[in-house]
Amino acid sequence: MGIYDTSAITTTDLDSLSGTELGSVSPDTIKYVCDWSDYFGSYLKAPMLKASVDRVAIWAVGAGKIKAKEKSHQILLDKITGFGKDSFRDILINLIKVALNGGDSHGEIIKDKAKRLINLVPRNPANIEHEANENGILIKYNQININPTTKKKEIIGSWEPEEIFHLCWGRMADEIHGRGVAEILKDIITKDEQARIALAKFIIRLNLPIRIIEVDSDDTAKLTSVKNQYKEAIDKGEVIVVPKDSIKVEDHKTENQVQDVLNWNFYLMKYFVISMGCPEVILGSINSKDTEGASKILYLAFEQVIKNVQIWVEEQVRLQLGIEIDLPEPPSVDPMVLLDSRKAGATAGTTEQGNKNMKVEGQNK
Repeated sequence: MGIYDTSAITTTDLDSLSGTELGSVSPDTIKYVCDWSDYFGSYLKAPMLKASVDRVAIWAVGAGKIKAKEKSHQILLDKITGFGKDSFRDILINLIKVALNGGDSHGEIIKDKAKRLINLVPRNPANIEHEANENGILIKYNQININPTTKKKEIIGSWEPEEIFHLCWGRMADEIHGRGVAEILKDIITKDEQARIALAKFIIRLNLPIRIIEVDSDDTAKLTSVKNQYKEAIDKGEVIVVPKDSIKVEDHKTENQVQDVLNWNFYLMKYFVISMGCPEVILGSINSKDTEGASKILYLAFEQVIKNVQIWVEEQVRLQLGIEIDLPEPPSVDPMVLLDSRKAGATAGTTEQGNKNMKVEGQNK
């Protein structure tokens, strides 16, 4: 058989490569426990995730004390202390951050004998199980514990639905829970962490590049001696003097690889920002390619996100706590965008009129 016989060609199976399928997800409709330890770990280890979640929560609650529309309700809110040192504003920021990050946040509603609200205490989502009936309606929240010996889940208490203030973010279809950004952005966060580790290694290699040392000898003792001398010279910042042509040193270049990793980092950052919906300008950074007008448009889009979160929180406080609050709207850039548009229009009109005048003058000549 000839070496160019195409009948001998075989192919590889690329369908088995990981990450080529998005997969399917079945909604949880009867019981659910948030994988909070995983989502909280992502929040703590990924600075961009933490910064984005924190910014959205802080902007949504706004500056200053939370104001109730009724005076009697304001008195109730002012007495709420959470775990003992919280204000109602602190509690709302906490609950919004947890819900955005992991999908669900819970606050135990504490009332006095007269059924009046006296406190709202944030709870750990990892210890709360949602339980629904066959119609998908929440019937209770179970307080769970993992037995350290048997590793099995144990129910150590429960709350009625009205005893838990529950923020459920990103709920879809008939799920009995929310879905947070940590779950959705997990793949991007993992890739970004890998890229940052690789970049750190490359930066170190720029100062201490991998060197291939070719020694004109195969004697083990001599090779060991050269290696030790070379290491000692590197540690002391000195040089080695050797006979001519006895040693040849080559550096493994990393400059191009560093640029490749940087480009990959920038791509992942942009992908993260788009997926999260919190622009770089809100995070304290402006891309050099973004114009002032583009930054204002990005802020305008973020403003709509914040307003949506505010409406959601206000509604849930009213429905679950029976208190109407009014969160301050974020500062708007609408007037600035309109002003820029008018300036652009005026400039365009002036330019167009100038072009017409030049044509008329040319015809007269």
